[in-house]
Amino acid sequence: MNNRERVIKACMELIRLRGLTGFTMDELASRSGLSKATVYRHFLSKESMIEATLDDFMQNSRQYIRHILATEPSADRIMESFLTYLASRAQFLVNVQVVKELKQHYPHIYDRMEEARLEILNSVLDQIARQYPDCTAGIDFRIVSATMVASFRAVLNPEFLLDNGLTIEQTIRQLTKMWLSFFSHTPFHPSCP
Repeated sequence: MNNRERVIKACMELIRLRGLTGFTMDELASRSGLSKATVYRHFLSKESMIEATLDDFMQNSRQYIRHILATEPSADRIMESFLTYLASRAQFLVNVQVVKELKQHYPHIYDRMEEARLEILNSVLDQIARQYPDCTAGIDFRIVSATMVASFRAVLNPEFLLDNGLTIEQTIRQLTKMWLSFFSHTPFHPSCP
């Protein structure tokens, strides 16, 4: 792992732990095992470092989702893999505080993250719609997308899991069942079961 990758990895860890504004460049340098001068050689500011970290995350997410869509045979496996990915790699995206900080302090990065989120979610929804074409006819996927994101944020966060004695795995299974039930039994089309 080169120095730039070490900084990005450390930044992602700190974002997960403390949010976007809850850490300093000194803490980042310490966590990455590099000097502050080395960090600044790769990133001119905290903003450029956060932007690079989130760009890296978005690129990896797109690659992973393309892999899921190409290799998973069914909608339930696609949804389960997608939710597992969110829970393991993208927890900061379902953290309401991080999203608020991103929107407030880095609005241009927030806009790019939202575009990427919609692109990824729409890819997943398109694949599911192809498997359930009669049941998804007439559904506005903007509404489905917003509803899915809200449900992820509501339940795939540490507070909800701890307060309700749930594991991430249990929660992912329940979300998968819930959303697949919606797609396979939706009453919007007469030919749906």
